Amino acid sequence: GHKEEVLCKKHRKTKVHSPDLCHAKIRVLRFINEQKEEAIKNYLSPVIVNAIKEHATRRLDLGASVKELKKIEDYNIKKKIYKSEDSHFI
Repeated sequence: GHKEEVLCKKHRKTKVHSPDLCHAKIRVLRFINEQKEEAIKNYLSPVIVNAIKEHATRRLDLGASVKELKKIEDYNIKKKIYKSEDSHFI
């Protein structure tokens, strides 16, 4: 009766996602966990970053993501350098 109709209307509708999407999320979570494990160690930041990049590229097949990270790092470093150089002119 009425109760069955209400229950049918309240069912959550779910979408079927690509299995690749789930696999990518799992890889990203593994990558984040690796970062945390390396960050706990008493290493200098560049050593940690290089270890994570190497692991991400070789074991997790995240080479494209590592390249993008490198571009962002380069941009940030250049921004800091040019910002400090410009401050001498002020």
